[in-house]
Amino acid sequence: EDFRPFIFDSPNKKALVLNPVAGEISLSLLERVSKEFDQVFIDSQGFVRRFDKRTGEMGMRSGLDISALAGVDVLKTDLEELSAWVGTSNKESAIRQLSRFVNIILLTSGPGAIEVYEAGSPLLRAHPFKVEVSDTTGAGDIMMSTFAARYTETESVEQALAFAVAASTLAVRNYGIEKAILSKEEVLNSVKRVETSRV
Repeated sequence: EDFRPFIFDSPNKKALVLNPVAGEISLSLLERVSKEFDQVFIDSQGFVRRFDKRTGEMGMRSGLDISALAGVDVLKTDLEELSAWVGTSNKESAIRQLSRFVNIILLTSGPGAIEVYEAGSPLLRAHPFKVEVSDTTGAGDIMMSTFAARYTETESVEQALAFAVAASTLAVRNYGIEKAILSKEEVLNSVKRVETSRV
């Protein structure tokens, strides 16, 4: 019901970005709402992570129904989350399995290279530029959100990737909420500092 005003009242292309922390959005809800949007971008963490109610410790779920991802256009994940989705630590096998349902996979590795897979095949790799890091909390959320914003604007995976990597790299220079306050002009000017290559 919370999504209804955005679904029916917008004449424009509708994009949905979901960045849950741990279990706030069920796979069945994802399946339902993803059918109502033109483009759906999700961050794996909140779907595969769980908190133990007794101890409060964070762990990974397993045995997930990956067919619930059928309405998802872009999935951001890291190696641990990738393994949790499909139950195997074999990267290539996991990507093949997920690619049956999701067209674009962004595989992150913290400060390392971001790999993009399209239809199960390697497409792009991007390397962040060096900055003095103050706080990395939320950097993945910023990357996913800025990727979605730029991709819906340009329909170019390459432009969206460079923009998102630049934004998240610039963001980690700041603490707290200040990370999210970025100038689009500064991000666009920093895009050329991101090393991207076709794989």
